[in-house]
Amino acid sequence: QALSLAPDAARPLVALARSYLADKQPDQALKRLAQAVESNPKNAVAQNLHGEVLASQKRLPEAEKALQQARSINPQWTMPYRNLANLYFSQGETEKAKKVLREGLEATNDNAELALLLATLLQGSGDREGAIALYEQMMVKQPQSDVLANNLAVLLAEDSTDQTRLDRALELAQRFEQSDSPVFLDTLGWIHYQRGELEKAVPLLERAVSATLNVPTFHFHLGM
Repeated sequence: QALSLAPDAARPLVALARSYLADKQPDQALKRLAQAVESNPKNAVAQNLHGEVLASQKRLPEAEKALQQARSINPQWTMPYRNLANLYFSQGETEKAKKVLREGLEATNDNAELALLLATLLQGSGDREGAIALYEQMMVKQPQSDVLANNLAVLLAEDSTDQTRLDRALELAQRFEQSDSPVFLDTLGWIHYQRGELEKAVPLLERAVSATLNVPTFHFHLGM
């Protein structure tokens, strides 16, 4: 009913498609989305959602086409870049995924979500230095981001022999001293451990473990 009153409205279209998928009717979702795209080819939300559903049904070439359309309609919207990158990555095309994320960063003025995805891809493909460089670039623009600071500090602290990097990691992670996040507490505690500052490391790592008992890494760090 909402779509009959406002055919291009995004939220009812998304809700309807998700309802069909939840009810295990992907064909109905695709049919309704195809109608939305046909009635307005410039509807970026419909094109993107169509691509998502096509990808979920393993209709990958059609999904790629729809997502590319969504991106071209609204180049500053992050969602099509994210979905395209996930599509390429699912097919083992990591370089294509990196490329589309870099294009997305340029088009969206370094969106943090896309930067995190790209950094994860770089790290996963063995380009640790590339991930560090990207995080440093993002920290200049978003110095208050705890997630960026944490991820960068973790990467820098992997090399316990590089004092300059350990100093930078500590500089980034000091903000987590009074944090309630076990992840952030673990990061700061492990950096202190890597620096040989065991008396500072233990209470932080104990707090991380007591906050959540089912993360093996936290127990390993405290055990060390």
